[in-house]
Amino acid sequence: QVLCAELCGQGHPLMNGVVMVDTQEDYLAWLGEQQTFAQLSAPQQVGSAE
Repeated sequence: QVLCAELCGQGHPLMNGVVMVDTQEDYLAWLGEQQTFAQLSAPQQVGSAE
């Protein structure tokens, strides 16, 4: 477990995380499944105007 190293506000004591160590092969497989920033930022079509 890791803790935030900056004093950044009221929620500071709750800012923690977990470090996961994977093989390079597992990491690259996971990375290939992730969306890019452009994909995440692209507008989503939710329906037709027709």
